[in-house]
This record gives sequence, C-alpha cells and structure tokens, in this order.
Amino acid sequence: MKVGVTVSKKELIINKIRENNNYITTKDIVNIGIDKKYIPKLLKEKFLIKVCHGIYKSPDVLEDNYYIFQLRYPKSIFSYDTALYLLNLVDSTSSKYNVTSIRGKAINGDYDVHFVTGDKFEVGLTVINSPFGNPIRVYNAERTICDLLRNNSDDFDFGYIKKIFISYFDSGKKDIELLIYYSRIFNVYEKVIFLMEVLISYGK
Repeated sequence: MKVGVTVSKKELIINKIRENNNYITTKDIVNIGIDKKYIPKLLKEKFLIKVCHGIYKSPDVLEDNYYIFQLRYPKSIFSYDTALYLLNLVDSTSSKYNVTSIRGKAINGDYDVHFVTGDKFEVGLTVINSPFGNPIRVYNAERTICDLLRNNSDDFDFGYIKKIFISYFDSGKKDIELLIYYSRIFNVYEKVIFLMEVLISYGK
C-alpha cells in the first residue's frame, strides 16, 4: 500500500510540473496536498532537482535562469537592457539582470533593480518566450525605450539611444502611436519626437 501512495504523490507532482513548464515550488507541492517533508525524498531519488530555495525542476531539462528568477520574484518584469536583449533589439546584455518591480517589493541579489509605482508597473507588460522556451514577463519595446529615455535624463547617451531607435524601426514590429502614448505617460514626449525627427533625416 505504501508503494501505491508514493506513486500517487509522484503522479500529482508530475502533472503539476507539466503545468508549470517543468518547474515546481514548495508552495505548489503543498497546494496539491503533499507534505513538504516529502521533498527531501524526491531530491535524494533525483526525481526533482533543486535550483534555489523553494524551487525545483524536472531532472531532464536545463535550468532557465530567466524563468527561475520570475518564479522567485513574481512581482518583477524584465526591463531596460535585459528587455532589449530578450526582444532581439540588441545582440548582448550585461550579466546582471535589469528588472522592474513595485516599490516596497524587495529583490535580493546582484541585479539592477528599478522601482515604480503600482499604476505604472504593468504599462507595456508583455509575455514572451525565454531563450529556453518558457513564458517570461518583459516590457515591450515602446515601454523600454521610454524607460531608457527617462532614466537618462541627466546623462543622455544619444549614440546608444539612437542605435536602439534604429534597431526598433528596423524590427518591423514598431508601433509609433503606442510609443508616443507611452512617452506622454513617462514624460519623455519631446525626446521621442526629437529622435524620430533625427531618424527621418537619416531616411528611416
């Protein structure tokens, strides 16, 4: 009988892992009616692999650090340079993640963290696949451009921003109306118009 119970638990976990893109948390395990004291047994058997505190993965998948990060910090969105990289607007990015969270939500670790008020947190939020194919939250190109312009108010790196604009215009996915709409929300309208005029003069 004990074997039957063990198999039942594992089947529940397998079903939950499949729902969660091959990952599961301690909270998930408890929510499906399994005592968390059962987790060390699963780890010893290599039925699950621990990736960080309270998060586990199936042993037959590679670790997806983007996805794991957002499992750790549900109130986080990839932004700035990390968003540009994930959106294929730049070829490389810093080893440090750039993320945005709501003020008051702590994110511990070696990350570049930006905080915004709750009313602006989800502006431009979109869900894309990580390089490993898992769903992750990231700001769209229009929001990211506005963040870059807003963050560079005192030290405006024109060359870098111009490069991003050209990449954005060449991407075939630009939404100028949306960019202008966001530029008003984040008080960078004049900068956006100026850069658009510069690109027009270059034939973009």
